[in-house]
Amino acid sequence: MTQTRDQAGLDTTEVDKYVGKPVGGGQLKEPVTVTDIRRWVQGMHYPNPLHYEDEYAEASTFGRIVAPQSFTICCDVGHGAVPAIVGNIPGTHMIFGGDEWWFAGPRIYPGDKLRSKRRFVDYKVTDTKFAGPTMFSRGETVYVNQRGDVVAKQWSTAVRYRADVARDKGFFEQTAPRPTWTTDKLDQIEKQRLEWIRSRAGATSPAYDAVEVGQRLPTRPIGPHTLSTMATEWRSYIFTVWGSSVQEGHDHILEAVWLDEMDRVRRVDGCLVPGLSRAGLRRLRRAVPLHRRTASGDDRARRRVANRPGGRGRRCRRHPVTSVGPRGLLSTCRRPGRASTKAGAARRSTSRR
Repeated sequence: MTQTRDQAGLDTTEVDKYVGKPVGGGQLKEPVTVTDIRRWVQGMHYPNPLHYEDEYAEASTFGRIVAPQSFTICCDVGHGAVPAIVGNIPGTHMIFGGDEWWFAGPRIYPGDKLRSKRRFVDYKVTDTKFAGPTMFSRGETVYVNQRGDVVAKQWSTAVRYRADVARDKGFFEQTAPRPTWTTDKLDQIEKQRLEWIRSRAGATSPAYDAVEVGQRLPTRPIGPHTLSTMATEWRSYIFTVWGSSVQEGHDHILEAVWLDEMDRVRRVDGCLVPGLSRAGLRRLRRAVPLHRRTASGDDRARRRVANRPGGRGRRCRRHPVTSVGPRGLLSTCRRPGRASTKAGAARRSTSRR
């Protein structure tokens, strides 16, 4: 009897040998700096001055700038997801499945140096609507400071599934279509984001007992990402800096077998973007919404670009890379096209200067 793709299952032979065992990974070379903490809260849009303003932090019970608990993952190489991805499962893709955290009490201060202890915990295979047989695997990372104190424990879940089965089912295309972002929606989100930052969350937020029923509190919008917000967040991870970490133990992540284009980017320039090939970067540029009014005089040009099919506008040979402004993605190039007159050539020469 011939098996269908759904019935073929997953070959977890290479995964079984890792169950319950320690695994290798990267370790940061230097202690945490105050700039690392400030860059993190900026990338996360968490405007509590306790984490970036000296005077405010000195007057607090901590007595100095302290990292938020979320900064713990910044002290790891690979988001804590590395120990959950072991062994080669032919024909599969992987997506991040979430984290569980336990904080032991000690906080992270400038000057602390953390180490990560990792092990592959376990896995299970279950049938899912989006890809049939799917593996959910868990890896553990324990964060220990230079005094031997356990700062936190993290269990990360990786989801691995047969790519061909997922394509056949087309589940996400049917249940989660790509959202449409209008100028009004983007303006509302931008306003909400600025209100959140100006609220100095943590400094002015009311205590639990002081909150009244019906009271409106500032909220932080999550997304949509622009190139600038994604770059700011990604660069806030210390391990994205060249030479900031060192591999310790067996590099088991290579055995999981990345797609060829992702593996090349990861080995040559792992700080580009997490898990994205250059082709993925091109797709990201096309998917990121255009923001309005980032510079005077650009409004009409950007509206023309946004209103074209796909919202991508015309690509310029001389300016192939989309520029990024303080509020997100700008139009690819201000030139309307190749001019054939002296007047057009003069306009181009002026715009270049």
